[in-house]
Amino acid sequence: MRFLLLFVALAALVGCHPLNQEDSCTLVLHFYSEGGAENETEEPVLQRDKTILPTPSLQINEYRLTGTGPGEETLHVTTGESQVSSVLVPGEWSFYVQGFNPEGILLAEGYASAFLYPGEKRSLEILLLPLTGTGRLLGTIQWPLGLPPATLLAISLTPLFSQEEPQVFNLVPPETVLEIDSLSAGYHNLSASLSDGTSLFSGLREVIRILSGQDTFIALSFSLETASLSLTVAENLYPPLNPILIPGELAGVRGFPVKLKTLVENAQGPLEISWFSDSRLVAQGLETALETRDLPSSCRVDVVALCNDSQRAGSSGTILTLADPVGLGSMAFHSRFLDGLEGCDGLRGARSLAWHPGGAGLVVSGYDDNALSLYTPDLLENTGGPVLFGLTYSGAIKTAGEYILDGPWSLCFSPQGDILFAGCYKANQIHVFSVAENPFSLVYETTVTEKEGEWLDPLGVSSLTGVCSLAVSKDGAFLYAASALSNCLVLFSLQEGLPLYIATLRPEEPYLLPWSEPRHLALSPDGEFLYLASYTGDSLFIFRRNGETGSLQLLETFTDGQEGIEGLNAPEEIAVSPDGRSLYVISYYDHALTHFRWNQDFTSLSIVALYKDGVDGITGLSSGRGLSISPDGKLLAAVSSGSDAVVLLQREQETGELLPVKSLFKGEPGLPGLDNPRGISFAPPIAEYSLPSSGGSPILAVTGSASNDLLLFLTPP
Repeated sequence: MRFLLLFVALAALVGCHPLNQEDSCTLVLHFYSEGGAENETEEPVLQRDKTILPTPSLQINEYRLTGTGPGEETLHVTTGESQVSSVLVPGEWSFYVQGFNPEGILLAEGYASAFLYPGEKRSLEILLLPLTGTGRLLGTIQWPLGLPPATLLAISLTPLFSQEEPQVFNLVPPETVLEIDSLSAGYHNLSASLSDGTSLFSGLREVIRILSGQDTFIALSFSLETASLSLTVAENLYPPLNPILIPGELAGVRGFPVKLKTLVENAQGPLEISWFSDSRLVAQGLETALETRDLPSSCRVDVVALCNDSQRAGSSGTILTLADPVGLGSMAFHSRFLDGLEGCDGLRGARSLAWHPGGAGLVVSGYDDNALSLYTPDLLENTGGPVLFGLTYSGAIKTAGEYILDGPWSLCFSPQGDILFAGCYKANQIHVFSVAENPFSLVYETTVTEKEGEWLDPLGVSSLTGVCSLAVSKDGAFLYAASALSNCLVLFSLQEGLPLYIATLRPEEPYLLPWSEPRHLALSPDGEFLYLASYTGDSLFIFRRNGETGSLQLLETFTDGQEGIEGLNAPEEIAVSPDGRSLYVISYYDHALTHFRWNQDFTSLSIVALYKDGVDGITGLSSGRGLSISPDGKLLAAVSSGSDAVVLLQREQETGELLPVKSLFKGEPGLPGLDNPRGISFAPPIAEYSLPSSGGSPILAVTGSASNDLLLFLTPP
């Protein structure tokens, strides 16, 4: 630690003989201060949970200069100014400078010498260094009630930037005074742990500063869970590092890793970052992961930053709170994004979800927000492998070129993930965006809208009126759009990249049941079949696709109440198993899941099971809305707005049979939102993430249309 003072003074000589002008010489002394402002008189700002500094001010406001020259020539100057120029007799001169703070305490000193020739004009720099020596650490201790008889407070002081050995001090109740003499001046690492020799009750880790000949004060108080520290803080000549916790308050779910991240604003040089939980070293690095499985519901987390190049150090701390996990089978509730909270936007009336095929991101349609809300996986490459912290909000899109996103409902990625199609129910439009993966973002390309009435039906209704479902063929060559209010299917070619209208498929008599209000489309994995759910027609349509032209041939229709068909009263969504053999339809008014299954050669489809709310242990399917099958086909998840529930079922891959696993309902302790859930979707595998997941999916995402939120369920690593 040092002070470099640039000192140029115009002052009279003290104790010097008169000089002949021709023989005299002129000396200019340069002083400047490094690591602290000069002549500061403001009181130090007090903070908490920062580096502990001595009580005296560390600002120099007075310099005392003594010079000794030839014979009995001397020079004495006391000044607070920054310039001194003096006429001296030629010869050998020695100078000694002292720096004092406003309280009159000597902080630094420096020496210099020079030989002055007759008539010479010369400048001289003097380097001031802090006083070496020792100081004291004084403090008080407040013991908590209810400590075991063998409780011991162990305090360790380790000098930083030197080779001195640590000093260890042990105190036991009821000692309340801490007095440690002869600590070397400089920075020290203070570690305090409260234990009975077997269990650690609490602890902390801080950086303190000792000043030669001065006292540094601390006040320690402990509870049986956390420790608190009262600090006396002032700016010093070598400013302490200031590690900032991001975010400032830590919270998480037990069993899931918590991200530890700090920003050190005033660092100069490489940093060593260490993280401590109740004084125990738990992690290192500017950004790392904290394992929470064995932590209490509340504990202290401290970060200590060291910079060896500048010999500076600093610390900061906060309290980590952990909630107990709310389980959903092998998964558990992890986090929630709420519209309007912490900058999150685009989730009012949240409905559909679409995962990028490669797991690069998630898009949510905010029907009432007229927006698309974007999210990316929060991954960190750690020493033990990649760590997944859930998702990070990436922004919201509310316009598509000259258009607003009026009532976005349906979302669909191309198989390659390079294009996103967004259908707007109110605007009767399909907006097309190109997709960037790193970072995950959308770029507007074009809008598909009816021009000059060329797609109008005989009653004058546009083919895209109330577009509510989109599907892209496996080869990416064709786009299918279902329009609920015009009762039709619209076919587009994608062979030129952007949608080109081909044809509209309507019933022979428009608006006639069972065709009315087509609600959802799904394609078989091999692309041979297209399935359509008719909401007010209470029907399921099975089409065979022509792979060359994209055209459709109706193979079969299943209608609720006809020929023994059940479970299709207002079908909402369709999910197809990865092998294409099982088809599941969730219905709003039947409060049920209907399982259809193909025969061995895919020539006949039939109902094999009906899973109704409240029957055979299945709950939470009242007014079913959405469903999703995990990538490996072992799980099926559904949401319902009547039950305000998310339902997880185990799926037998050979037969497609479903068995209930768990249902979670709105108001469940520890589970927010889930008010009128509308969308649910398993994430595809994320290439960089290979740790345990459920059903081959690292994340299950659920939207709440009335709670304006997005809920995430993850598998604890």
